[in-house]
Amino acid sequence: MQSETSNAVSYMTDGKEEVSLGAQVVAKAGENFFNILKMVMDMTQQIKGISDSVENVTQGAQKVVSAVQSIDEESKKSSEETQTISAATEQQSASIGEIANASQNLSKMAGDLQNIVKSLRSNA
Repeated sequence: MQSETSNAVSYMTDGKEEVSLGAQVVAKAGENFFNILKMVMDMTQQIKGISDSVENVTQGAQKVVSAVQSIDEESKKSSEETQTISAATEQQSASIGEIANASQNLSKMAGDLQNIVKSLRSNA
């Protein structure tokens, strides 16, 4: 019986040591999980910072796009106004040409009329 008691004590001592080792392993695992949690929280903060930076870049890009669209609209307006001015200039040029032709015709008619008047004076 004494040997059985001795074996039981030995098993209990071994069991106690294994429980102690298990507790140490669990404590170390808890510490490791805490470190992992801390790293995950740090990464979450870094990701949030990156997300905020991306949002700022996106807003800046939207402002640039808006400015480019505004410039495009102003360019189109300017182009339309230039075409209107060009058309008006062409019309003025055509009118000036017509006035020049009319002036030449009047000048010729005046010369013809002077010749007729001279001819009538000579005959009279």
